[in-house]
Amino acid sequence: MKYSLKWKVAGEVPSTMTSERKDWIDFAKFIGLLFVLLSHAEVTIPLLSGLGNLFYIAIFFVLAGYTYHDQDMSCIAFAKKKARRILLPYFVYSFILFLIMMMKNLIMGSFQLDEAGRAAFGILYARNYMIHPADVTTDPLMTVLNAPMWFLPAYFVSFLLFHRLVRWGRSRLVITIFISLTIGVLIHYFCPIMLPWSIDTAFIFAGMFGIGYLAAFSEQNYSLVRRGDFQYLFLVGIFIIMLILQFYNGSMNLSIGHFGKTVYGGFLGAVSGSIFIMITSKKLPAKIPALIISIGKNSLHIMALHLFVFEIARIILGMAGSNLWNSTAPEAKLVRGIVVLVTMLVITQIKIIYDNKIIHETE
Repeated sequence: MKYSLKWKVAGEVPSTMTSERKDWIDFAKFIGLLFVLLSHAEVTIPLLSGLGNLFYIAIFFVLAGYTYHDQDMSCIAFAKKKARRILLPYFVYSFILFLIMMMKNLIMGSFQLDEAGRAAFGILYARNYMIHPADVTTDPLMTVLNAPMWFLPAYFVSFLLFHRLVRWGRSRLVITIFISLTIGVLIHYFCPIMLPWSIDTAFIFAGMFGIGYLAAFSEQNYSLVRRGDFQYLFLVGIFIIMLILQFYNGSMNLSIGHFGKTVYGGFLGAVSGSIFIMITSKKLPAKIPALIISIGKNSLHIMALHLFVFEIARIILGMAGSNLWNSTAPEAKLVRGIVVLVTMLVITQIKIIYDNKIIHETE
């Protein structure tokens, strides 16, 4: 029986794309988040860190496409929904960090109005640089420990674009993804600056959403993909592709629109790594610990605030007379690895306490 990407009833979606939350999705988010924090703490693990570089941001885009189920929602209603979910935390957390860092500078006597203006502009621009740092030496814009938050406006813009692409041509989504990716490649090579809110790379990220959407469709409709024996062979094949792309295409940094040697190679590495983690997470034989699931559910908040916790850890270590935060020694990396785990636990617990307080106040 042949399948197409056109569902029998307008608006009908596979059951895997309903709003039901599954633990393996939060575990996959946990894996991506773990590699993000390890990278920012400069903790490298031989081979694994290189492979993690392929997917640790992209997996959030792919998973969002996998769980997407709002194609019948108008663009305005969809934008409002995602703005509350994504942009509100971005601006609230950015404002809090801005105030904290400006107060710190005032107390220490290092406050400068031009630096404060630069930091405020960085929050609005939502990119750490306007020009690729490899092309010209330039100072960063997001200077109040909010640099990782570039992800949130980029996520928002890419989500809106993907929503529009689905509404334009759900039955021709493969072609639509390719067109979106090609537009992103053209902008990447011909636009001289990095656009605000990652508009220049949003077309590429929207393609990652589309791959997740297609993965959910394939899982629902193609029994071959659900067979265990084929899945193991499929995983081996994807892992080989990941190894090849890691060595051939090189490392990526999506925050500055760097996809390695080629954008298409970076895109393929990102989606193959994401699919590998998703399938592996889904096939875990044991029950996933509730703590890991909680961390995955709160990945957005951890992504936004972890540099602030890192800075507190760096100050504490410095006051203790230790150079472990800046050292490349194995014991220093171990300490920073522990800080990464503590950071995820602390932010998750604070968010859980806050949510419980809000629930009790509204009852």
